[in-house]
Amino acid sequence: MEETPIVGLGIFMTKESMDDVSYEYRDNLNILTIKKILSKQNKMEQDHTNE
Repeated sequence: MEETPIVGLGIFMTKESMDDVSYEYRDNLNILTIKKILSKQNKMEQDHTNE
C-alpha cells in the first residue's frame, strides 16, 4: 500500500509563523504578501493597533 503524500503544510506553516498573510489575484497576477514583525517594540505597537 502506498502512502499518500502530505500536502498543504507550507500554507499552514506560513500562516502560523507570520504576523499577517494575504493573497489576492490582480491584473492577471497572483500576489502573496507575508509580514513578520521582527522587533518586540513594533510587535507591541501592532498589538495595540489591533485592539
